[in-house]
Amino acid sequence: MAKRKPDQEAQEDSLKVPPVSTELFFGITADDLILFWGDDENIRFSKGLEKWFADLRKQYEMIMEQEFTVENPLHWILDLMEYADKNYYCVYTFADFFEETLKHLNDRRFLALWKIYDGMLHDPEMEKAGSVIFVPEGPEYEQIGLYDPDARSRRRLNGSWSIMDSKDKNNAARVTFRRYMALLENRNLRKEVFGF
Repeated sequence: MAKRKPDQEAQEDSLKVPPVSTELFFGITADDLILFWGDDENIRFSKGLEKWFADLRKQYEMIMEQEFTVENPLHWILDLMEYADKNYYCVYTFADFFEETLKHLNDRRFLALWKIYDGMLHDPEMEKAGSVIFVPEGPEYEQIGLYDPDARSRRRLNGSWSIMDSKDKNNAARVTFRRYMALLENRNLRKEVFGF
């Protein structure tokens, strides 16, 4: 076997690309990697996100202390999913969490998680934050904006979704809902936050 020359080794070393973190590569924060927590030991959430988890736990405990029933849980959950998509645009539930919910449709723990989501979806601050992607309502705005060709949205979009400013797409409401759904999907993290 022929030995490599020192200058050949130096040239090969100069061609190596140093590893880049997921956050840097995609221009996101560790808080956006909730779904992957537990699989990646390098994910360190911000203090703000940890506080949010603690607040969610308090909401969950308060709901669990109350007596509540949901007449038709499946219909209610489907309505929430449709409301999220129509009022915040392209906000989806992870299939695995939805299927897990269906297996435990009358389990108060799962219904409590959906009640938290219901509260978020109808929070006036979230509605205001999420409205940045839509044209304001009123007759003076009727000629502005684009209708969603798939009719997912109840309002006209400010512009084409594919080229819309990422700051608007990633508004506080949509980011919160994505993070919440990722938390519910990640069973290990969900157990850490909610206890199951």
